[in-house]
Amino acid sequence: MDGAGTRQLEPADDPEQLHLGHFLDHIVEIAGPFLAEDVPLALELTVGLPDNLPLTEHRDLDNYLKPVAKKLGHHRFSAVFGRKRHQDHSTLAIGPAHPTMPTRSPDLTVAPRGSYQRPEWRRQIRDACEQVHGLDPGGTAPIALTIAYDITPGRNWTELWKGTIDGLGPLLGTHPRSKKQDDDPQDGRITNLGLHQTINEGLGNAKGHGSRWDITVSFWWEAG
Repeated sequence: MDGAGTRQLEPADDPEQLHLGHFLDHIVEIAGPFLAEDVPLALELTVGLPDNLPLTEHRDLDNYLKPVAKKLGHHRFSAVFGRKRHQDHSTLAIGPAHPTMPTRSPDLTVAPRGSYQRPEWRRQIRDACEQVHGLDPGGTAPIALTIAYDITPGRNWTELWKGTIDGLGPLLGTHPRSKKQDDDPQDGRITNLGLHQTINEGLGNAKGHGSRWDITVSFWWEAG
């Protein structure tokens, strides 16, 4: 992110940040000067955690990134990155986004149909994940994950993040949950997360099984 503005935040587990509104107001205050440019932006949030907290358990990165991106304006950002690190502070960087080509083909591409709010949407991703290999679902090692969305104009892409990652149980492993039809993925294992969106007007013209096909999702992963 060339020319990015970087600011230090309070520790991620500081008591004041348990109040989300206070935290987001702090984000807006420090990020405001870097939002004036009318260009696609990239955002990177590095979450600092104490040494006694494992990086690969809980504290899911998308739960940190989504409220920040929504508060600052999800439409501003074509790329959002998150990292978890053992350090005594968190940092936020914002700067112009510069498109780059992937260095290899995706490990998985899915075109889920229907509403992202329905369990069937997430299960389409889960079912596709069951057909590929490359991660140890029984392991606990950190994972670096990149997700790229091709979407039609007008979509709030931050609303897709949770359902997408919740479908990755066959790759990440799962935690059983009572009274739920699907187990929870071990998405705390993701210590590096990259999220990208590309607006593709052509997707809205495709139809299948009575539902618009207006999203494709591509995934790349590796040991973190």
